[in-house]
Formats: sequence, structure tokens, C-alpha cells
Amino acid sequence: MMKRTKNFLVLLLLGAFIGSFWGRFSRLSDFKIKKEQLSLLGGNTKTLSQQLNERQWKKVRVTKIFSILRYSKGQLLMPTSVKIFEDSIYILDPTIPALLKYDSSGKFITKFGNNKGKGPGELMQPLDFSVSDRFILITDVSTSLVNIFNKDAKFLYAIRTKFIPSRVTLINDTIFAISETGIGGKLSLYNLKGKMLRTFSPFFEKEIKYAWPEDFFITSGTKGNIYGVFFHGSYIFSFNSLGKSIFFTETIDKFPFPQVNIYSSDVDNRKVIRASIDHNVPVSALSISISNDTLYVLAGSASKKAKGIVIDAYMVENGKYLYSFKFNKSSNVQSVGYCFVYKGYLYLTEILNDGNSAVTKYKFDFE
Repeated sequence: MMKRTKNFLVLLLLGAFIGSFWGRFSRLSDFKIKKEQLSLLGGNTKTLSQQLNERQWKKVRVTKIFSILRYSKGQLLMPTSVKIFEDSIYILDPTIPALLKYDSSGKFITKFGNNKGKGPGELMQPLDFSVSDRFILITDVSTSLVNIFNKDAKFLYAIRTKFIPSRVTLINDTIFAISETGIGGKLSLYNLKGKMLRTFSPFFEKEIKYAWPEDFFITSGTKGNIYGVFFHGSYIFSFNSLGKSIFFTETIDKFPFPQVNIYSSDVDNRKVIRASIDHNVPVSALSISISNDTLYVLAGSASKKAKGIVIDAYMVENGKYLYSFKFNKSSNVQSVGYCFVYKGYLYLTEILNDGNSAVTKYKFDFE
């Protein structure tokens, strides 16, 4: 348990979370190829807002408060995301698999998920979650279910979505949004009864049958708007609950979307269509969160270049870039994978040098 495969760690920490790759390739053989290469932005007619050319750095002082390494039955294995709601700390660990709840001091309270499996309340490959006053939603890319629990960790029911549910965010106690893994990168809204209210593709003028199903992280604000940032392409966006675009803008990095290389091969006398990208392309973002009407994005390649953690801040209203701050990883930390900013604190999922994992709370103050 203490030793883990480094290749797996790299994939995880670059945002290619459990089940994502399976979802990316699951439908590739069903479509006719018309072009050898496609950009994910192909067909987008939205006005693209531009940002500054260089980061505006703020000096910051970061203080470690505590680290969470365990839950009731053992160690954290591979935490992929952390979120804070009403001062409680929620950590998703797909390897357990479970969503774990802690109080504000880091004391374990309970877990969501009745062991590993496909039965009621069980999880196979949970990828994301969202918390509201009444409900906790957990997506499972293996079963294509959105699992719904109450605040006491009791499983209520599950909703089967049209496509594989990837990221999820509760807009209120009646509506939630999910990004759906697969061709076209859909963003869909459902009510808590399981009815799909609307679906739209924020990145295409019309339905494109063949494009790299780019992963993107989503969250929601107090006005019910949806915000998102891409794993690869350096773009940040917002839509209201009716699917109307509020803004679509560059991030400070300005990385283009990766080109999709499409090729075919004969397998058992059957032509199979495959797609791939260069996995050395820059990583734009690893997470997005909202605090005090500011969007905070954990930068991917910029953090790697700085050999630490780089966080960029944007305005909620229009996505305009504000500033950045950076700090060094703790000496015992090998890599970080997810960041959540909340009331002057930030929470990081960390892989430690000894092979263990942790979620650490830091206090940050601008100098």
C-alpha cells in the first residue's frame, strides 16, 4: 500500500482521473471521419475575450494548519478532490472508494458510499461530487450514475444520465449540472428527480461528431451560474442555468486546445477508428473554485514550471484576470493534484515523498 506506481500517480495528478480515459475512447468507433485533425474550438462563434500577456504576481505568506492522512478505517489512498461546505471538509478518494467528511479541525465524521460495487449506494469509480444544504451528489463513470445521498450519508437513490457523468455541481437543491464524458463535451442540467432539463455544447456552433472529449472542471456561484475551466485548453467560461453564455475568455496562459490525431486500423477484419493527442501538450488547469466572488484556478504547467503551486484569480462577473500568487510545496510533498480556496484558506490534495497521500489546509495572507 505504501508504494504506488509512479506512472499512475502522474496520470492522476495531471487531471486524467479514474475512468476519464475510458470515457474518452468509449465511442470513437461509432463515427465517420471527415477530417484528419480537429481543434476542440472548431465551430465556436462566441466572442473570445483576451487577457493580459503576463501574470501579475502578489506576494503571499502561506502557513500550514494541518494535514488529513486517515479516515476511520485506514489511510487516504489517492484523494482526487476536496471541497468545503459550511466549514466541513469533503474529500473524494476513488481508490477506497468513498467520499469522506471531516469537521473544520480535520476530525473524521463519516463516509458516503457503501463499499465498492454496483449496488444501491455503492461506488465503483467515483470522479466528482457536489454538496448542498440537503444533498450530496457523487458521479460514477463506471456505472454512469449520479448517486444522491442526504447530509447524514444515507443513500437515497441514483440517477442514470444519458452519457457518462463526469464533473458535477449543484446549482441549488433542485437542479444540478454535469459535464458528460464523450464526443462533443456536453454540459447538461437535470433536476433531482432525474429529468434532463436541457443540454448544450458550450464549445461548438453545431453538433460535432468527432472531437477530443476534453475534460473540464465546473463549479457554481451564488446566482446559480455555472463556471468552468479546461484541463488542456486555456479557456475559462460561464453560463447561466438556461445555457446562455455569460463569458468565454482566455486564461492567462493562452494555451491552445490540443490537436486531435485520428487514424484507423484493421482489427479482426473490422476497421477501428482511434484518436489521440500529444500528451506532452501543456496542462492549463487542475481545479476551479469560488471564494468571495473570485474564481481561483490551480494552474497546471505553470505550477510545474515554478516547481511549486501557482494559483490564478479571475473576476466572477466576466472572467477577467486579476492576479496570481505562488508558493513552494512542503519539503515532504512530491506532487499536488487539486486545490480548493475557501475564506482565506486553501486545501490541497498531496502525494507525499513516502508514498502516502494527504489533504492539507493552508492559511494564506497577502503581504
